[in-house]
Amino acid sequence: MEKPCAYQTVMGNCTGQTTEHVLSSCKVALSQGRYTWRQNSVLQELASVINTAKGQPNPRSPCFTIFTTEGEAKKWCGRSNTASIQRKGLLDGCDDWEISADLPEWYKQPDVIRRTILRPDIVIHSPLKQ
Repeated sequence: MEKPCAYQTVMGNCTGQTTEHVLSSCKVALSQGRYTWRQNSVLQELASVINTAKGQPNPRSPCFTIFTTEGEAKKWCGRSNTASIQRKGLLDGCDDWEISADLPEWYKQPDVIRRTILRPDIVIHSPLKQ
């Protein structure tokens, strides 16, 4: 006999949304598609934010190193002789990056993903940088 959900009401609905309930793999919530809905809602929000940021220029600071005097009486920006300008991320300096998400309305997946059995939630890639 299957154990009923601790949050199940007489009508068969689960009312709890605690972390314990979400992580307990409640059969009622699973049959109602709540886990898929929650996962897709989070992915949709992440994909939307990333997609919005995609078209904006990457802010660069003109100051690479902040030098200070002893006691921090004086501060100034500069570039040390030994420091070189390094990338801050994998997509830094790339303006052709694309995003795809494992959502019903997002069908475009990169070829490298389509050839495998993997289904990552979100893929951010650059066709030129690969």
